[in-house]
Amino acid sequence: MEHWSYVLVRRSRKVGTATHPYYQRGILGNPDPSITLRPETLTALKSHEKLKKESTNISMAGANGYLSLYETFGSHFISRVDAAEIGSICIASKDPSMETSLKDGLWFDHKYAGTNSIFAPYLRSGAVNVNTIFKKVVAISVELASLGVFAEYYRMLIWRRIFKGAMYTKYMNGSKVAPYFSNNCPYDLKSVFKGSNPISGDGLLSTLATPTINVWQELIDLDMIKLQFPDLVKTFSVFASGILIPSPNDNAAIDIPGTRTVTMLGHVIASGGSGPVPPNLRLESSSFKEIKSRLFCGEFYGGLQISSCEGDGDRLRDHEWPDVPGKQR
Repeated sequence: MEHWSYVLVRRSRKVGTATHPYYQRGILGNPDPSITLRPETLTALKSHEKLKKESTNISMAGANGYLSLYETFGSHFISRVDAAEIGSICIASKDPSMETSLKDGLWFDHKYAGTNSIFAPYLRSGAVNVNTIFKKVVAISVELASLGVFAEYYRMLIWRRIFKGAMYTKYMNGSKVAPYFSNNCPYDLKSVFKGSNPISGDGLLSTLATPTINVWQELIDLDMIKLQFPDLVKTFSVFASGILIPSPNDNAAIDIPGTRTVTMLGHVIASGGSGPVPPNLRLESSSFKEIKSRLFCGEFYGGLQISSCEGDGDRLRDHEWPDVPGKQR
C-alpha cells in the first residue's frame, strides 16, 4: 500500500535469568574446567601449544592445532539464558491461551489497524491483559562465553589470538568486524636501524621505469613505495632485515606494484599498530595468486590482510605461512 509502513514489534516480560555457576557479580570467576568440560575436551585443550613467558611466538603447527580444536569441540559455551513470558501475535512460547485470546477478539484494534495488533492492550480497555493471561515461559536470549576461559593462561592467550584471526578471516566481507590485532613487536625497528638510510621523502624510486625492481634495505616501510610508473613493473621483490607495514588511514589499501610476482623476505615483519583493522596490501591478480609462497619471515607481529585489485581478498592465517620458526600472527 502506497505511503504505508510496517514495523515488527516484540513484547516480552522477563521472568528470570540462568547463569553459569562461575559467574560472580556478572564476571566470570575462576572456573574449574574439570566440572564443565568433557574429559576428551579437557585432554585436547591441555595438549595444545602454549606461550612461554616473555615470548609471543606461535608455530604454524600450534595455530593449526587450535583451529582443529575449535572445529572438533567448539569454541564457546552457554553462559547465560534469559527467560520470559512472551505476548505477541505470534507467541514464541506456544501458549494455548494465545489462540483463545485471538478468537475472543482481545487483540483487535478498532481505531487504527482494523485488525489484530500487538498495540491493542495499550489502546483500549477490555483488551487482552498480557501480564496475567500467559503463563508459559520460553528462552528469549542466550549468551555465549569463550571456552578459552578454561584454558591455562598461556594457552588462553593463543586461543584468543587464533580465534580472533579465524573469525576475521571468515567474515572479511560484508561485516564491519574490528579485531584490533595487537602489534606487540619487542623491537624498536626504527631505532635499531636508525642509521640505515631508510626510504623517505617522495618514496621509493619514484621516477624509475623498469619491469623488475629488487629492493635491498635494512629497514623498509611499505607505505613509502610510491612509483611514478607502477604499471610497468612486472616483478617486485623486497629483502630487508625489518619490514614495516603501517596501520591504514581510513582503511586505505597499500598498493604494491608487480603484475607478475611480488616477493617479500624480512627477518622481522611488524604489521599494523593499535587500529581497528589490519593493514591491507593490494596486489595485482597474478601476484596475489602467488603471494602465499613468496612471503617469508623469521618473526611476524600484528595482523595483515592481502587483497587483489580484482576484488579477491584474504587474511593471512598462521597455517598459510611458510614453516619458519618464531613466526606469529
